[in-house]
Amino acid sequence: YKEEGDLTEDALSFKTENVRGDLDFKERKGLFVSNKGESVVEFPVNQYICKIDQFTWMMGENELVLEKNKGDESKANSDMDLVGPNFYSIHPKQDSLQFESSKAVFDLRDNTIYAYEAEFIEIADARIYPDSATIIIRKKARMEPFENAVIVANYITKYHTITNVKAQVTAR
Repeated sequence: YKEEGDLTEDALSFKTENVRGDLDFKERKGLFVSNKGESVVEFPVNQYICKIDQFTWMMGENELVLEKNKGDESKANSDMDLVGPNFYSIHPKQDSLQFESSKAVFDLRDNTIYAYEAEFIEIADARIYPDSATIIIRKKARMEPFENAVIVANYITKYHTITNVKAQVTAR
């Protein structure tokens, strides 16, 4: 039994519901697919949730590979994002910090989320574009700083562009 809000670590690094799994212990791999399009995967220690179609448990690497099916997603132009975020901070002081990533790896050894193909993250009326398109989330929703990022503000008029930025994101 744990009280609500207790973030002490235990064997529960992540949790999800309504997925079907196919485990292959010879290959040391498990494929889990959502039964309803997308499922919510919660990372309690990281204080993040993710909406994802499927994930693969790589037993030997002690990792989960999370993937969002891109399907028919398209953008009318670069300013009109029809695809919403799928990673959300549930940390009470981060004001629903969120971003989109179609592929991520969750390291079960150190409870770290590596979100790839993350084009940008919206902060206030600006967008931060990580130079590597990678966002790293540690325990307690701590995001690794960005090196050589680009900030565009505001993201609609794009009046200001700041390059070679070192940025530490702590909230939205």
